[in-house]
Amino acid sequence: MKTWKHILVGVAISSLLWLAACQPSGKTEKTIPENQTTHRSEAPPSPKKKVETEAKNEIKKNYKVKLLTMEPSLEAKEVKVSFDMQPNDGVVVAITDVGHVAIHSDTLQTNAQAHTLKLDKLRPGIYLVSVIAPSGQRASKELFWQ
Repeated sequence: MKTWKHILVGVAISSLLWLAACQPSGKTEKTIPENQTTHRSEAPPSPKKKVETEAKNEIKKNYKVKLLTMEPSLEAKEVKVSFDMQPNDGVVVAITDVGHVAIHSDTLQTNAQAHTLKLDKLRPGIYLVSVIAPSGQRASKELFWQ
């Protein structure tokens, strides 16, 4: 019988400790002004990150992509694509369905001007042939495949 009393006393003490831990301590919470950040360290961003961010922004601004010609060949089941991109740092040529879901894509090296997409398993329908710059900019034309 003594063990039951010890167990009940232990449960009661642990319950009281738990309740005491859950109670607010009476301290008022600090409110942070809207213009102040809540970062742990108040150090300014590193110069390396700043340079990387500037480089990314420069990449997004400077690319010019043009899809010049697109010549589908039903017999060979391929599409010849020629394009112009300045600066030409490599490009992705892709064929997507109308919802921009990639069906096939090829990554090309620097200074590529044309590419042939092989379309062996393509069903009849409407597709988009796209030339995509490293920055994400794209030029697309519709392809009506029969």
